[in-house]
Amino acid sequence: MKKVLISFLISCAYFLQAQVWTNLIDSVPGFGWGAWQDYVIDPNTNDIYLCGTFQKVNQFNTRGIIKYNGSTFDTLQTGLDKNLFVGNSQIRSMEWFQNKLYVFGVFSKTGNYWCRYIGRWNGTSWDTVNFKPNNLITTTDLYNNELYVAGYFDSIGGKAINCVAKFDGINWHDLSHPVKNNAITSIKNFKGRLYMAGQVTTASSSSNLSYFDGTQWIPWVGVTGDNFKTIIGMTVIDTMLFVYGRFNSIAGTYCKGIAAYNGKNWYGYGQGLANSSWETIYNLQKIDGEIYATGIFDKIEGVGNSNNSNGSLTTNLAKFDGTKWCLISPPFDRQVCGLVKYKNSLYCYGNFRRIANDTVWGFVKYNGGYNQICSPEISITISPVGLNEVINFGSIKIYPNPVKDKLYFDFTQNQFEDLERAEIKLELLNNLGQVILKKENVEQSNEFYLSEVPKGIYLLRVRDSKADKVFKLIKE
Repeated sequence: MKKVLISFLISCAYFLQAQVWTNLIDSVPGFGWGAWQDYVIDPNTNDIYLCGTFQKVNQFNTRGIIKYNGSTFDTLQTGLDKNLFVGNSQIRSMEWFQNKLYVFGVFSKTGNYWCRYIGRWNGTSWDTVNFKPNNLITTTDLYNNELYVAGYFDSIGGKAINCVAKFDGINWHDLSHPVKNNAITSIKNFKGRLYMAGQVTTASSSSNLSYFDGTQWIPWVGVTGDNFKTIIGMTVIDTMLFVYGRFNSIAGTYCKGIAAYNGKNWYGYGQGLANSSWETIYNLQKIDGEIYATGIFDKIEGVGNSNNSNGSLTTNLAKFDGTKWCLISPPFDRQVCGLVKYKNSLYCYGNFRRIANDTVWGFVKYNGGYNQICSPEISITISPVGLNEVINFGSIKIYPNPVKDKLYFDFTQNQFEDLERAEIKLELLNNLGQVILKKENVEQSNEFYLSEVPKGIYLLRVRDSKADKVFKLIKE
């Protein structure tokens, strides 16, 4: 293994922007233009693994992955596709699983061993493993000592499995995904349930959220935005599932680019991004009690330091301190993929080449010294999703929600007399707005049978001569 000392005497370790950032890389030559996309910290050695798309780092050969201990880099036996003429070898995601590092991306070999799309590093060398996915892995997660993967494959571990699979360290398990070649952008386990951003039918939107009930995938909540709306990722912070990307709202919760779910309600953290037609959050993480958002964006909650007159520099990095969004850095010329707190220092990685007027190579160390720019205190909005809720239509109570077999209606005798005159009507609509079930003259029966309706998220329209309201309803 080759190691290179990062010295503050060489050109790659000069201070940037009044000591806000220290550049750690002098160049990334070769076919790869240099993009750092993910990290994992080794719990045994406390080394940090960085991955992405690159051919060399500081003139040392290493494709797609490198290790750093705070002062030196280690090339991990040259990384991917040794002795192959491949220009775009990359690692998109990594997981530390059962005391080994699993890497996922576009490659044919790890070190000397053939293993497409999934490789494994044991701490000192690459393992001779071949899990045989027949297509790309796009997103991964760990939960309860099991590894979850999702991507475009329809075969993995020698089994016919569509798009989503679970690995216990020995065997691969099918999670009954019904669609082949599905563009799944994120999976995440939260409070014992696996959530997914992607299609569950060929007609459903790839940007909507679904969940796995242990047997099948259930359409859950919709996402609004333009034709290019997408969920980039999901992460669990404290007791909340945060969803981020490029969108206007989720489940009726307005907050461009960010929304959070606590198991019952959705929360919007202010107005979010300024323009969802291109601004995108690519990572969201909690560091020292504050939430950091990184990606490509001009403003968040109305604050930004973009400079379009200087090569289209955009803000791309902000933190939420619990009440407001603050900027801690000058602007970047390209995407910021994420941050890592390592050995009491904050590092930033991505595919950026400039921070303000300074040339960098995508991996920098934070020194502070920037005069923060902060938004006013934000308002947090709450949108009920309908878990264990009672639907109220005037003085009528409709329950339960979620529902398994039938809905019930509660009203007094006096209310019943009013209902006879009002003629309450119900309509159940699917996510396309189509009426799939209706009931008139509710006053003649206090039950609405839904046992034949498939599981999923629906809209329940309730109306009389004076009011017409729509509620979210979950069918279990």
